[in-house]
Amino acid sequence: MNFVSEKDIEEAKKKRAEEWEKARSQGRELPQVEEESFRDTRSLYERLKEQKDKKQEEFEEQLKFKNMIYKGLNTEDASFLEMVAKKKLEMDNIRFNEESNELKEYRAALEDENLKLNLQKPTKSKISVDFKTKQKSQRELVESVIIRKRKTVDDNLAVKKCHIEEKDKDIEDKSNDIKGKAENIEQNSTDIVKELDYVDSIKSKSVSILGSNYSSSEED
Repeated sequence: MNFVSEKDIEEAKKKRAEEWEKARSQGRELPQVEEESFRDTRSLYERLKEQKDKKQEEFEEQLKFKNMIYKGLNTEDASFLEMVAKKKLEMDNIRFNEESNELKEYRAALEDENLKLNLQKPTKSKISVDFKTKQKSQRELVESVIIRKRKTVDDNLAVKKCHIEEKDKDIEDKSNDIKGKAENIEQNSTDIVKELDYVDSIKSKSVSILGSNYSSSEED
């Protein structure tokens, strides 16, 4: 299937701007705009897939950056944070697949109904009545599909929301634990510095006392 990507559209616009600028500088008539060539003719599924691929690329870039950060953490904390990032990507993929499946089923229902309508050949005396009946039937079918899918999506979202809340609680607890470890390390470092200062002060006093005793012994 041939389609125009966003990159192709931007390149076409850039080329058109260059042609306009060249025509203006030479005093020629400006080229006609071919809006149709810039129209995105892709289906909704293809546009959704492009967005999903972009999110996948962004996730991989974020993962590379996070791997640099993980080097400063212990193995357990780094594994936990990596697991959280992968779970987020998994949820995005599930949501994309659900939306794609719902779109396919919706289109299949419409195509099936249209096929049934085309197979039926009403007489001229029944055209008006049958047309209204078919319109109503098609509308009811679409509404039933939408309501059923909406209920399924709401139920799935409720379950996923519960799972996400549990994961968020685990993440918060783990983050607090890591924060506590960092605070303990900072406190221990402060205590060690104080102890070293205390030892240095004792050493200084000892040296001073020894110096005084040595001076007194020389005078005697």
